[in-house]
Formats: sequence, structure tokens, C-alpha cells
Amino acid sequence: MITSLVNTDLITLDLKSTTKDGVFSELAETLLQNGRINNKENFLTDIYTREAQCVTSDMGIAYPHAKSSSVITPAIAVGVSKEPIEYQADDEQPSVFFMIASPESGDHHIYALQALFEKFGDDLIADMQKATTKQQILDLLTN
Repeated sequence: MITSLVNTDLITLDLKSTTKDGVFSELAETLLQNGRINNKENFLTDIYTREAQCVTSDMGIAYPHAKSSSVITPAIAVGVSKEPIEYQADDEQPSVFFMIASPESGDHHIYALQALFEKFGDDLIADMQKATTKQQILDLLTN
């Protein structure tokens, strides 16, 4: 499942942003530049609408997601920060981000979340932060 949703072009090895809003914008831009969404602003509106229902972060990993009419092709944009970013989470602030773009029809986001949750854990965060190439991160997610 993950192999069809993410590739090295959708991975940001060292996020420039230091805020939640900045990370959202940076990852949405990655989706836009790779032809996975057709309207960044509309997609971000859908992300924030979903985020208002419940903060999408756990164990130092954030997984903002939305079903959106702006999604052309389901995808996951991945971002890694060297430092945790304030996310209004109840537990550890995230440094690994998975932005899941799902079309309005279907439940791609549910399958993507299930596949990702199987990988979540302290080792994943540490291994992703140690990665020096996008391919290493992709290998962590697909093996």
C-alpha cells in the first residue's frame, strides 16, 4: 500500500519549517509540485478542517490527513525535522510528519493510516532522523 503512495520525490529529508503551519504548507507544496493535488489552498483548508476535529499526532509522529476534492492521486508527503515541532499534541511533539492526501471518494486515508501505524514507534523516528538520503527513508517505510 505505502509503495503506491510515496516515493523519494514526496520525501523532505530536512524540513525547513519550524512551525506546524509551516510544515503543513511545505508538505502540501510537495504534493502540489508532484502533481498529487491541484490546489494547495483548498487542500490545506481540508487538512485544517480535519485537524480541528482531533489533533493528528501520537508518539512523536504527526499524520495530518484529509479527503479533498483537490487530490488528483492519493499520496503521502513525508517530512523529517531534526527538532520536534510544537503541534498542540498531548504527548511528545512530532519530528516526523506524514501528510496523507486522499480523494473525496473512497477510503485511501484509512488504509494509508493502517499501513503507517504498523511502522510507528521510537525506532522509526530515530531511524528516520539518522537517514541521510530520501531512499533510506523510503526503505524504512516499505520494508
